[in-house]
Amino acid sequence: MHLFLILSLLSFFWVYQTPLSLLALLGSAVGTCASFQPADRTIRILMMICTLSWGIHNALAGTPVAALMEACFLVSNFLGYWRHYGHTGSRT
Repeated sequence: MHLFLILSLLSFFWVYQTPLSLLALLGSAVGTCASFQPADRTIRILMMICTLSWGIHNALAGTPVAALMEACFLVSNFLGYWRHYGHTGSRT
């Protein structure tokens, strides 16, 4: 995980152009951390944060199709979370 985070950070500094790139870095870093989590609940929550970050990035960058795609991923992830854990969070 640390190797991929470092690679993301290095590539961020290599291609940085505007502060909007910070949202891309956030999405990439959170998604990377999510990929290495052992608990399903943690993965789902981090992936929702990742997707939200990329969705905001894409909306601000003026790419509506990419923003719509991220919105679909976010809804799908939320529904999966709701299906598995419900509003009470009774499963572990």
